[in-house]
Amino acid sequence: MKKEKKYINFGEDFKENNNLFIRGNYNTLYECYNRPSERKAYIYDYYRKLLQENVDNVENYGIASYNCNIITLEAIIQKDFKRYYLYITPSYNYYIEL
Repeated sequence: MKKEKKYINFGEDFKENNNLFIRGNYNTLYECYNRPSERKAYIYDYYRKLLQENVDNVENYGIASYNCNIITLEAIIQKDFKRYYLYITPSYNYYIEL
C-alpha cells in the first residue's frame, strides 16, 4: 500500500482568520512535557514534517499552548515568497498572511 503524500492547501486544510494573535512561544515538545504521550509526539512530529516537506522555509515552529489533554501548535512559514502565521488546534487549522 503506497502512502499518499500530504500537501498543504490553504483554504482547505487551513482556514484564513484575520483575528489571530501571534503568540510567539515556540516551545518544543520536551520543554512542555517530561514524558509526552505517543499521540502528542506523533502530532508534533507530523506537522513538523508536513511543513518541512511542503513550504519553502519554516522560520519558527512550536507549541503555543498545552495542558494534560491537548496541544496547540504555531508556526511562521514562507511559501511562494509570502509569509504566513499558522495556528493549529485540535478542531481547526488557521492561517494569516503576514
